[in-house]
Amino acid sequence: MSSYSEKYKYIYKKFKEAHLKRALGDEYLDSIGETTRLHSPMLYEAEYGILYLRDDAVLDLLNYIEELKANATKTVPAGSRRQDF
Repeated sequence: MSSYSEKYKYIYKKFKEAHLKRALGDEYLDSIGETTRLHSPMLYEAEYGILYLRDDAVLDLLNYIEELKANATKTVPAGSRRQDF
């Protein structure tokens, strides 16, 4: 993988696959007595040299990028050059 576009596509695909398999909703977490995202001040966990973001934060970032991509495609004049996402 050499470009950010390729890295993004890989990360997006792998995260979506993992999120579908492993994510638990706040309602379910609340029903079993676990802390929900809304009641947790933690946004990330850090180990030596590595930061782990909460899945909902990552999902928000990925969705924001997808929104930017969609809007960029709509606003680029016909025939102009743009970076492929």
